[in-house]
Amino acid sequence: QGGVFGTVRLEGGTAAPNAQVVVVPRDVRQWVADGVSSRVIARIDANDAGAYAVRGLPSGVYVAAALPADELSLWPDRRIVGIISRIGLPIRIEEGRWTPLDVPLRSTLPLAP
Repeated sequence: QGGVFGTVRLEGGTAAPNAQVVVVPRDVRQWVADGVSSRVIARIDANDAGAYAVRGLPSGVYVAAALPADELSLWPDRRIVGIISRIGLPIRIEEGRWTPLDVPLRSTLPLAP
C-alpha cells in the first residue's frame, strides 16, 4: 500500500484551509465491477494550513480532488465518485511510497450530466 500527501491550494497558490480531499480510482467502471471496495476510495479533511495525507491505498492509478466540505454531503454516492474520477488530478500510487500532489480547491462539484 502507498499514499499521497500535499497541500490544497486556492487559485494563485495560497494554501486553502479546511477543505476536503477525495481520492478515487481513475477507472470507476472497474471499481464498480470489482465490488465497490471502500479500500480504494478516501475522503480526508485538510488541516488549517491546507495540508492533507492519505495512506493505505492499494497500488494503482487514482485521481484526487479538493472541495469545500458541504459539496460532499452525498459522499460516497457512486455519481459523486464518477464525477470526481473525471475532474480530479491523476496520480499513480505505488506500493510502499508516498507521492506528493498539491490539489487546487474547486469551489463546486459539477453535477450536471
